[in-house]
This record gives sequence, structure tokens and C-alpha cells, in this order.
Amino acid sequence: MPDRSEAPTRAARLRSIIATERFRWWMVYVVLAMVAAVRAASPQERDQYWSARAGIESLEGSPFIRPDTWSWATDGEWVPNSPVWNIVLGLGWQVGGFWGLFWVAFVSISVFFALALLLARLAGARAFPTLIGFTPVLVFAFSAFTPRATVVVQSLTFVAVLFAWWWSRQLERRSSLVAVGVVAGFGFVLSLVGNWLHLSFMLMAAVIAVMWAVAWWATPGMTTVRRVFLAAAGAAGLFLGCVGSPYGIGLTLERSRVVAEVCRGLVSEWFSIIDLFRLQGFRFIPFAIVAILVAAGALIWTVRLVRRDGRFDPRTRIAAPLVAFGVPAVVLGLDSLRFTLSGLLVLLPVAGCVATGLIDRLHRLQGDPGHRFLSRPKVVEYTSGRFWTVIIAGLMVMATPVVVLNTAPGATPPEVDVIRQLPKGCKVWSADPIAGPVILLRPDAEVWIDGRADFYGREHLLEYLRILWTEDPLPDATGCVILPSNEMSERLAAALDADMGWHRVASERGFTLWVRG
Repeated sequence: MPDRSEAPTRAARLRSIIATERFRWWMVYVVLAMVAAVRAASPQERDQYWSARAGIESLEGSPFIRPDTWSWATDGEWVPNSPVWNIVLGLGWQVGGFWGLFWVAFVSISVFFALALLLARLAGARAFPTLIGFTPVLVFAFSAFTPRATVVVQSLTFVAVLFAWWWSRQLERRSSLVAVGVVAGFGFVLSLVGNWLHLSFMLMAAVIAVMWAVAWWATPGMTTVRRVFLAAAGAAGLFLGCVGSPYGIGLTLERSRVVAEVCRGLVSEWFSIIDLFRLQGFRFIPFAIVAILVAAGALIWTVRLVRRDGRFDPRTRIAAPLVAFGVPAVVLGLDSLRFTLSGLLVLLPVAGCVATGLIDRLHRLQGDPGHRFLSRPKVVEYTSGRFWTVIIAGLMVMATPVVVLNTAPGATPPEVDVIRQLPKGCKVWSADPIAGPVILLRPDAEVWIDGRADFYGREHLLEYLRILWTEDPLPDATGCVILPSNEMSERLAAALDADMGWHRVASERGFTLWVRG
């Protein structure tokens, strides 16, 4: 007969495993993976659909720079901003359709979270305080987690910091020639991959060169000359990777200038802080407060770390490079929101460290007889890791059905049923997010505008808004219109219903299709 003492032993072993910090890190990662699943299935982002079509055409032999075949309103050559990522999305679509796109998005966002947690852990953060530090950014920068290549570029930034942290531990055992060669080689490969994934990496390459210089500054056992050579080698490797980018340095920088010129003041991520205050008023204040607190907290924590433990503390080689990028990026958000979002994402590991430091401070105060309220048994219990292990486990169980329901459609956009009812070869005018699924599902139906703002140009975007607000008439060649049921589209929808030349053909899941009579 089995020994009855085995059951209590197993229970005790299970309790000991649950109480470990490693188990808590896995719990936090599962929570973030659930967030990634919901975001991957979110219909808010639509650019991945036309990106997948671009990737499919590249796989079929089309050159990256090619004449446009999707729009009936504009002619010219189109220069994709993320040529290799388009191919990844195209492969996802060919393998699994909408579920293939879901898995591409889910894996890319989950990898980003995994790298952020790893950096936080290496910098001295604990699991549950890290989740607390991540939460405000997840809430107010949720739109930054997308299936686009920009999240992958952020992940490559984390990879660059991890490389510097790891290689700095090997330098004492390596010759100067090997040290310089490895840094230059890794910089070249990283930059080459990043630039083919998305053109924005060319700017990121310069940022990473600075981040590496900060990491070598915080590495012990090296002369100043060796630090300078390592910084120069990294910058040279990153620069050579930019030379090998798909369009070269000149055209890439020109495309970046065109994108900024076209999108400024029209596309939300290119709005300045002043624009957002003017448009959103008090609704934007919580986001601004979170951005300021995260940047200030990360900077103060890192400065205190250097002053207290010296610049050669291993945690500095993670925190200082992240702060060197993240804090200036948040400040640059005064001019463009996209920089603030990038800064907040790159500061996530340091936010975990800041939250850990604040929780440690709270625990020290609980041991001080002068803080009776904080020392009360219930307060101590509610701020303990054991208590939050149970709470988070319960929340995960309760949230699982919600996550399953939200991810059940995969990456299927809600307008799919309406798009499939388009007449063959119809010239479509639609709200620009809807055009992405149209391009992917119905290549026979050309669109008037889609998410490629840099291709269409600023005047085309302004004309789109005038038509949407019924200030300008629909183009004469328009054969079909698809609009969502929202405040932005209600004036044009009412005008179409009142026009005897247009007829509602379908109205499903908040989207309506009109066809010219």
C-alpha cells in the first residue's frame, strides 16, 4: 500500500514550487501572453492585411519597388516600408489564412514581452512588481502592440541590450581583436536584419550605437581606449548593415522624410502633444501623466543605482542603455506621439525595476515600528507575494473564458462578410482601415485609399477626409462604398441612403455595403 505520508509531501512540494520566484515569473508571462493573444485578435489594426498581400506578391516574384495595382485613384511606384515582414505575413496567410496572421502577431508580441521580462529580471526586478510596473504602459499604450514590424524592431532593440550585457561579461577573457570583431559582426547582422524588416531601423541603428557606447562605459576592467574601439566597432557594424538595406541609405532616409511629411497632423501616431491636447483635451492627460512618471522614475532609479552601487554594477549595463534611449524618446513625443510610444515600450524593464524598488521600500517601512498602519497584519498580508500569487492565479482563471471568446475569430476582421459580397471588379471607396482586408480578400476589387499614407500623399488623405465628411462628393468612378457604423461615417452614410442612385446591399456586424444602382 502507498505511504499516506506521500500526499502531504507532494502538497508541500507543490506549495514550495508555487512560492518560488521562478514560478511567479512564469505566471506573469502567461498573463502577458493572454494580453498578446487578445491584441493579436483585435480588429483595430488593419495594415497587416494589405502587408500580407504585398508579401504574397513578393513571394510570387514581384520586385519590392513596383507599380501599384491596388488603387484605382492613384498611379505610381510603391516602396514598401517593411519588405521582409510583409513576406512573413504573406507566409502566415498562405499557411493558415486569418489564423496564420493571428499566430504571426501573437508570436511577435509574445517575444517582445518575453524579452522585456528577461531584461527586467536581469536588472534585479521581481515578478509581481514588474507586472505592476508594466500595467500602466499596457493600459495607455495598448495600441502600440500591433502585428506590424515596429514591434519586432522594438524586440531587436532589447536583443541589442541583451547582447551588450552578455558580451560585457566575456570581455575580460577575450583579446581586443576578438572583442571588436564580435561587436562589429553582431552590429552588422542586427542592422541588416532590422533594416530589411522595417525602414525605421536605420534610425534605430544610430540609437543602438549610443546604447552600446553606454554599455561599454558601464563595463569594468577595460581601458578607455578599448571602450572607444568597442563603441566605434559597434557603430561601424551597424552602419554597414544600413548600407546593405533594401533601398540603400539615401532612399531609406528619403522615404522616412516623406512619411513624416505626409502623416504629421493627420495620422494619430504622428500627432504632437499639442495636437493631442487640442483634439482630446482632458482625455489625453492620463496618458501624459503615465509617460512622464515612467520616464522620470526610470531616470531617477538608474541615476540612484549608479550613485549608490557604481557604474560597474551589472544592472547598470541594462538600465542605463534603455534609459539613454527611452527618456529622450518620451521627450521627443512633444513633437510626435510615435516617439513617446517607442520610449514607453523600451522603458518597460526599468519600470519593473522601479516598481520593485518601491515595493521593497514599502516592506522596509512595514518593519519600522513608527509606521503602525503599514505594519498591520492585514496590510502586510495584502502586500506579500504569497497573497498576490493566489489573486493573480484566480484572475487568470476568470479571464481565460474572456480571452478565449476574444481570440476565437483569430485575426478575422468583422467586415469580412460584407467584403465577400462586393460585385466582381467593383471600384471601392471605403474607410481606409477597411481597404486592407479588401486588398487581401478581393484583389479583383480596387480601392480608392488604404493604409499606405506615404504612397497616396497628403492631399489625397485630406481629400479622403473631405469626402468622408461630405464636403466633397464621391469620385464619379466609385461603384461600391463600405462604411463602419460610427460617428465619423454617419454623415456620408446618411447621404448615401438619401441618394436614389445608391442602394444598401448588405449590413452586417457594424459594416454596410452600398452599390451604385
